[in-house]
Amino acid sequence: MSNPTIYTVGGTVQAGGGIYIPRQADEELLNLCRDGTFAYVLTPRQMGKSSLMVRTAQTLAEEGIRAVIVDLQELGAQVTAEQWYFGFLVKLDEQLEFETDVVSWWREHEYLGVSQRLTLFFQEVLLAEVEARVVIFVDEIDSTLSLDFTDDFYTAIRYLYVARATNPEFQRLSLVLMGVATPGDLIRDAKRTPFNIGQRVDLTDFTFEEALPLAEGLEQVTDDAQQLLKWVLNWTGGHPYLTQRLCAALVREGKGGMGNGEGGRGNGEGASSFPFTLLPFTLSPRRSLSPGAAFVDRVVSNTFLGAMSEQDNNLQFVRDMLTKRSPDPEVLTTYREIRLGKRPVVDEEQSIVKSHLKLSGVVRREQNVLQVRNQIYRQVFDRKWLNEHLPFNLRDRWEQLKPALPYVVGLLIFSGLMTGVAVYVNEQRLIAQDAQQEADKQRQEAEIQRNEAKLQADKARQQQRSAEQQRREADRQKKLAQDQRERAEKGEAEAKTAQQLAEERGADLKVALENANAAKNAEAEQRQVADERKRQAEENLQEANKQRNIAQEQTQQANTAKADADKRRFNAEIIAESLKSQNLLASNLELDALIAGLKLGKRLKKPDKNVEADTRFLAVATLQQVVYGVRERNRLEGHSSEVRGVAFSPDGKTIASASSDNTVKLWNLQGQELLTFKGHSNEVRDVAFSPDGKTIASASDDMTVKLWNLQGQELLTLKDQVNSVAFSPDGKTIASASDDMTVKLWNLQGQELQTLKGHSSVVNSVAFSPDGKTIASASYDSTVKLWNLQGQELLTLKGHSSVVYSVAFSPDGKTIATASSDNAVKLWNLQGQELLTFKGHSSAVNSVAFSPDGKTIASASTESTIKLWNFQGQELQTLKGHSSAVNSVAFSPDGKTIASASYDKTVKLWNLQEQELLTLKSHSNYVNSVAFSPDGKTIASASSHKMVKLWNLSGQELQTLKGHSSSVNSVAFSPDGKTIASASTDNTVKLWNLSGQELQTLKGHSSYVNSVAFSPDGKTIASASTDSTVKSWNLQGQELLTFKGHSSSVRGVAFSPNGKTIASASSDNTVKLWNLQGQELHTFKGHSSVVNSVAFSPDGKTIASASWDNTVKLWNLSGQELQTLKGHSSVVNSMAFSPDGKTIASASGDNTVKLWNLQGQVLQTLKGHSSAVNSVAFSPDGKTIASASWDNTVKLWNLDLDDLMVKGCAWVRDYLQNNPNGKGERGVCE
Repeated sequence: MSNPTIYTVGGTVQAGGGIYIPRQADEELLNLCRDGTFAYVLTPRQMGKSSLMVRTAQTLAEEGIRAVIVDLQELGAQVTAEQWYFGFLVKLDEQLEFETDVVSWWREHEYLGVSQRLTLFFQEVLLAEVEARVVIFVDEIDSTLSLDFTDDFYTAIRYLYVARATNPEFQRLSLVLMGVATPGDLIRDAKRTPFNIGQRVDLTDFTFEEALPLAEGLEQVTDDAQQLLKWVLNWTGGHPYLTQRLCAALVREGKGGMGNGEGGRGNGEGASSFPFTLLPFTLSPRRSLSPGAAFVDRVVSNTFLGAMSEQDNNLQFVRDMLTKRSPDPEVLTTYREIRLGKRPVVDEEQSIVKSHLKLSGVVRREQNVLQVRNQIYRQVFDRKWLNEHLPFNLRDRWEQLKPALPYVVGLLIFSGLMTGVAVYVNEQRLIAQDAQQEADKQRQEAEIQRNEAKLQADKARQQQRSAEQQRREADRQKKLAQDQRERAEKGEAEAKTAQQLAEERGADLKVALENANAAKNAEAEQRQVADERKRQAEENLQEANKQRNIAQEQTQQANTAKADADKRRFNAEIIAESLKSQNLLASNLELDALIAGLKLGKRLKKPDKNVEADTRFLAVATLQQVVYGVRERNRLEGHSSEVRGVAFSPDGKTIASASSDNTVKLWNLQGQELLTFKGHSNEVRDVAFSPDGKTIASASDDMTVKLWNLQGQELLTLKDQVNSVAFSPDGKTIASASDDMTVKLWNLQGQELQTLKGHSSVVNSVAFSPDGKTIASASYDSTVKLWNLQGQELLTLKGHSSVVYSVAFSPDGKTIATASSDNAVKLWNLQGQELLTFKGHSSAVNSVAFSPDGKTIASASTESTIKLWNFQGQELQTLKGHSSAVNSVAFSPDGKTIASASYDKTVKLWNLQEQELLTLKSHSNYVNSVAFSPDGKTIASASSHKMVKLWNLSGQELQTLKGHSSSVNSVAFSPDGKTIASASTDNTVKLWNLSGQELQTLKGHSSYVNSVAFSPDGKTIASASTDSTVKSWNLQGQELLTFKGHSSSVRGVAFSPNGKTIASASSDNTVKLWNLQGQELHTFKGHSSVVNSVAFSPDGKTIASASWDNTVKLWNLSGQELQTLKGHSSVVNSMAFSPDGKTIASASGDNTVKLWNLQGQVLQTLKGHSSAVNSVAFSPDGKTIASASWDNTVKLWNLDLDDLMVKGCAWVRDYLQNNPNGKGERGVCE
């Protein structure tokens, strides 16, 4: 008796009570989940994903791992991002039962973005409340592809993965993504890093061995059931859904009243309900036609083929994927090529078309070649189906005509033969004509001879009569007459012969004429056939020409499509390389980011018409970000284990590093490894230079301190269990800090001078005061002690709550800095008073150092960072880049470089003199506006301190224009660059020359003037005012017209490039267009708050507006909204088009400038201002952006590719020349 639930057709096996078929993916996914590895199962529908997920989750739960299943379809599709993300957390809460009220928590954190809330929830709630490991299965991820806000969700998942490197708690959390999608589908924004994390798990079709349990339900004895299963797999190829459905259909039809037909087994134990007897079977491409195989074929036909193919949901899914949901017409073309099998179609992971075909399920990869998945798919999606769904083309026409080819060839051969016959018949006709002419000639000759013979006969008869009358003359004439008679008889005989010959030739001629007439008729018929064929040939030629033209057009289209594809691919590569550089910088791999950016820059320097403007702009802006953002100058790599200590020589030219690989290495500032000191038999913990730079001391776990000269010769060995070593300022004494709770003083001959006892635990660090009279020691007992050279304890500094790892004196000797595992740095005076506590590190602080000028303190932490502080405890900078704890930090003698030693086996050199943006700093109040002169050589800036300043591109102040009695809100150059207009809160506009002389004052507004602009011809000025009007003026200061229509303050004004239209932006939330006669042409409505600024694109076809609603909007001249640029977190004060019109820069109250393409995508965010950015402008050549800010500065952002390449290569030169990992990249700067 069969189990009625053994087969599961759709849904999970667990829900249907069916039998579960384990595959290789089961063990693979389970092991990944056990290891806490992120994974994804992205396959076609009905391959068993959900059953695999449920089974894995059950197994994990049995092992004590919390498994959560979230079906994204349940979150809905018609929801907001807020509802969707909150629904996700609710699903987690339902299964993990948090103590935290999820609703309240979500509302309390609503000031954060939804994806930030999600990641914070995982950190603050899920990982805090759930102690066990957690695996979250996210099912039906393809349901998110129609939502426009889920890029952030998958970016958040990537964050959870990356966070593992810095927060070990996140290692307890892993996610498994399930669905019908590719990793490339998940993050669709090309400007973001693709979804490239996690381990892929492939779900394969059933093998015969895996599918054997399904044979149990076929109601056959074992061998027959397995034979029947082979027939099934021959059709389904092991596809899980098709296999189970076909098995179920076989059982159902076997019971459908057909009984046990001929050859049945009876009704005993193991009897079959199938209407056939199984015969011996050999699996081959052409199945046996035994009754069993025929029955399976019939059930397949009744279940899947013909009209039934329209009803099966799996076949419908495949059909939709090949047609309605196809991303590219090439999908069907490629499938046809695979199905025909004339040549192998190689799989390509990066191919959208081939990935889509695999995702549809219709094909699968076999030894790197794509094959049709099974015979059912091959039958359903056959040539006929393809011809119905493929567009007509020349290849299809050829396939249609190819069957008629033999007939065409036959007709051509027949035509040739008939032409030959016609030629032969014509030749015979000519021969007959010649024969007729010859016969006529002979007939004429015979007629002459006959006439002559007749005359002779008449003459003979006349002579005979004369003879009778004249007998006497007869004898004399008898012989002559006889001769003449004989001659006449002979001539007559010859005449008769000629006549007979002529008659015979006439008969032959008649036959020849008849044959000629027949040939002529045949020729006419053949000519008619030939004419018909010629006409058909001409029609075929016309059709062929038409098809050729179509083919040429299609070829041209294909070439165009290929060129477009190549262009898209090329730009996608540039974008990907840009994102790679950005991600490396964001990951604090600064030198790697710079090299990636320089490679990109080098590629852009080669002229290529395929590079789109916004792609190039993104790449250049990325290089700019890296060049001005990099701090790491060089990387010293050579140690085979963690680096514990680092020190500069007194002349600053040499660096010494101490490592757990038992060595000390010397390096120059260019990163060249100079020497390796070998002699210690255990980890080297610390290293120090003598004040004269001639001796190096190293402290090791081998219980020695060794002294070396610069040539690496070992001079002396002091025996002690030492953690730290220091030279006295005069170089005559060495102090060592030991695990035995003491500090020892030694002379250079190795004699122990003093033992300083007082600490109650291990001493970690020791330092001399600059005058050499005091020694400070830091200990595990949480204290720092001060001693004199006689070994007397002077003072104990108490304040740290945990181990003190490091101690240092300030250069003036008046301050002591200490670093502790309580995450703090403390400053003390020599009287033991705690002056300040620096808080900012999130983990133990291992090392502390003062800069040579004593103004900066550097601290190194287990959290992999170095922080720089001023004496007031303000954090100045955080240097990130090490991948593990930083053990030691040191300043170079000139204070320009910091060296840091880390557990990641490297020493990094950080340049404190960064590539600094050119910043114009002489304003003493807010800078409200900035503009470039038309030649790009001069910059004008307008400030709240009542003046306008002029600068050159080197940052030198050229002129200060004074005359306004209140804040200057706007500044503009005339098109010829000779005149400057400024708009002020004093209700006036002033005109100036470049020498700073005031030319005119335009008075007429009754309130603040917020904006000013010149017409393209330079003859007219427009001004926008808080009095709700726009006014136009001539250069003599005469008011020409007042534009009235706004209901509130007008904040911005601009002329169109052709000078015929004026645009105005207002606090009434609108933009208006006017003609020069003051008529209102259009009102643009769409902003939800004040519109601050307005600008025309260089071609005059697009208008941009910036608003307090945090957006920039793009409009056409009819007032239709084209794009909304969203991304700023505060008001947008200003925006500008690049000279080529392809890029927009926006200035915002969020302290940033953003660069956008015309499709509304953010290309780059420029960060550097410490307060709101009020104005932004492009230089005429597009290589510089100027931004004006409330931080009283104007910044010039360098977008000159050539200059960025020079700066970047100068920065990275030492690394490329000397680091083993950098040498392979030298070509980037050659």
